[in-house]
Amino acid sequence: MMTFPHASCEAGRVRIYRRIIILFCWTVLLGTAPGRAQEKTATPPKALLQVRNVGGMCSYGQCRTTLSVYQDGTGSVQEGPPEKPVRERSFEIDQQDFMELIWLIETTDFESIRATKFTGTCPTAYDGAQFIYAFSTNRGKVLLDSCQNVIDPDSDLFKIIHNIQIKSYSAGGA
Repeated sequence: MMTFPHASCEAGRVRIYRRIIILFCWTVLLGTAPGRAQEKTATPPKALLQVRNVGGMCSYGQCRTTLSVYQDGTGSVQEGPPEKPVRERSFEIDQQDFMELIWLIETTDFESIRATKFTGTCPTAYDGAQFIYAFSTNRGKVLLDSCQNVIDPDSDLFKIIHNIQIKSYSAGGA
């Protein structure tokens, strides 16, 4: 085994391994390498992640926003009821953010998140928001609800989701 005299060399090695694993996850999950064009089909791409934000009152009724991140590296934001959205926008996701999201979805310990139960009053009771996360993983679908589980906004997974949400607004998202 090779030893590295400096911590920065070790950090560089970790980054390289991380990129290799991300590329592997990308290939397994999507069946293609990054940057390779996907064939256009009539079937919409499968969602890798959906975040539903529900709560508060909007002009059309209870506020609802859904962020979807698809396996082809695109995303959409839909505002309003699913059967009749008020506003819809599509956008491209930054490739680095997308690859990191894939990596984090596949490596996050969702069972430990589920083990920490939310015991307060759901914010929708006082005009706040409830967040429902749906993840598609190689192990199956995972659902997390902010009114049932404590969601740590400082965890890497939820930081990258927040980053994608912010970028979706600047890209013309809802």
